[in-house]
Amino acid sequence: MQSLQGLELQQDFEQILLGRARVLALPLEAASSPGEDMLRFAVGEELFAIPISALREVVMTAMVTAVPGVPQPFVGLANVRGALMPVLDPRSLLGVRGPRPAGIHPILVVATEGGALGLWADRVDGLIRVELDELHWGHSEGVACVGGRTSDLTGVIDLNEFVQAARGAAIPDTPELEA
Repeated sequence: MQSLQGLELQQDFEQILLGRARVLALPLEAASSPGEDMLRFAVGEELFAIPISALREVVMTAMVTAVPGVPQPFVGLANVRGALMPVLDPRSLLGVRGPRPAGIHPILVVATEGGALGLWADRVDGLIRVELDELHWGHSEGVACVGGRTSDLTGVIDLNEFVQAARGAAIPDTPELEA
């Protein structure tokens, strides 16, 4: 017998897949508007979005293996169908306070220039259409990897900036050796 939580998660993902199918079925002229379809997700109480063009999949897991000595925002490695993938907790980079909740949560597998990367999310809210020319920039100050906010304050993540910020946070500046 399937648990109520498992049934709700399955329904959520079915809605996401249905939304993606609808987008792919649009005529080319309708799909070429200045907007972009994005996956909205929550980290703590904050809402964020990433372009679905960068999203490979969403996997549900509670198994993220910590790697000793790996600095934040990296939380460890996840096994996704036999391939080890680094997983980031975006809290520190996105300015979200509070601990990461325990249990099974979605990991957003995104394609980056360096390969696949997992982003820890507390929940997935579904697909939204973001009109890029209507983003508000003033609400994103202090968070370098958020490229603007929608009218409902969903932060749109610039994945290239996010990955650069994660690498910068993981590799602290070292003072130059004096001769």
